[in-house]
Amino acid sequence: YMSFATKATEDNPLLDYDETTSLVSNPYVKKSDWGWQIDPVGLRYSLNWFWDHYQLPLFIVENGFGAIDVREADGSVNDQYRID
Repeated sequence: YMSFATKATEDNPLLDYDETTSLVSNPYVKKSDWGWQIDPVGLRYSLNWFWDHYQLPLFIVENGFGAIDVREADGSVNDQYRID
């Protein structure tokens, strides 16, 4: 799950999400090799919000992780960080 953060400006004091405003990095979450923010707390918050509003079953069907992997000579990829 990747979250976004915005900051208030005089033009946008309400902090509503708007793709035309400047997005800022959240210094409190880790980032992947691609610069995507890794936000498990944000994922939990979103899932709870959907449950509270709709009370329907929720399924995480894809939650990829962007990383730069190196294939070893034998074809394997040492990606213990995905498990940790």
